[in-house]
Amino acid sequence: LQTSFKIPTNGKPSPLFGAQPYTQQLLLFEEFGTEKLDPTLPAPPLTFPVPIVGPAPTQDPNSIARSGPSAAALEAFMRQPGLYPFPAQYSNVLDRNPWKAQIEA
Repeated sequence: LQTSFKIPTNGKPSPLFGAQPYTQQLLLFEEFGTEKLDPTLPAPPLTFPVPIVGPAPTQDPNSIARSGPSAAALEAFMRQPGLYPFPAQYSNVLDRNPWKAQIEA
């Protein structure tokens, strides 16, 4: 049994099943861009969209618990300028979960 000091369990490495090293450049995307955030922007009119029942893969036709928001509602929410609440040094413990009613149901 040959082990390696590089494996934390001191056991054999997991098999790679034919996996090869990366052959293409891995591109990283910035979701919100590189523009500075403006802390003076007012709260956006659209709140975080709630999950709805619907067709797969983003929704489940029978269960809210296994669903997400509609793609259109999510895109409209993401198009709004800025972030709200604005990121702060400390965690936000005041705002309620927008999916609270769906979770409790």
